[in-house]
Amino acid sequence: MDLAETLHYEGALGETGRHELSSARFSKIMDPKDRGEIVDWYEWREQQGSVGRENDAFFASVWGILHHCKGLMIGDKLNSKSRLDSENTLSQMTAGEQSFKLQVNHLLNKIQAPVYRQLTVEALKAIASIFRENVSLQIDDTLLTDIIISHAARITWLQSHPENKDNYEECMSLAWQAFYHSPPHKVANGILDALIHLLNNTQKDYK
Repeated sequence: MDLAETLHYEGALGETGRHELSSARFSKIMDPKDRGEIVDWYEWREQQGSVGRENDAFFASVWGILHHCKGLMIGDKLNSKSRLDSENTLSQMTAGEQSFKLQVNHLLNKIQAPVYRQLTVEALKAIASIFRENVSLQIDDTLLTDIIISHAARITWLQSHPENKDNYEECMSLAWQAFYHSPPHKVANGILDALIHLLNNTQKDYK
């Protein structure tokens, strides 16, 4: 199994021997209410991703993620320059430091499609929220946003289209389009499910 498809971690296991994230499902309350004249979430993501102005709370969230993993790869999973090393970053910078914000923005801005840039921002916010709910969870690996989002799109699609379980590759483009059109709370729940999947894949490796 590809190492990127598993996450090694420290933290309590549930009674089933699986890692059970103590995180409530994300609800519709988190979805932005005022979208102006924009009617669908794809268009909203395209607009948000084009503007690309993240607030201090977002950068604090990314900073928080680094306390729970060895590193964070934002964007291109094949480019080592897309990686923030947790130990180096946390020792050399502070959460509110401009150089940290610039570094994160630089990685986000390398994502060419605005809609995928925004999806990555949403994924990072969801991951940070999950870690805030699971403070003891330490992942002994680098988190790859590309991998997590890809699993989230697949899992979300198969939850409503279980008949595609054995031929997912054939409907992958439909799954991605559906994910792009999903409200933010559904995307966040997909990210949660993807993390659970990756954590529990590790259990299978050791059985």
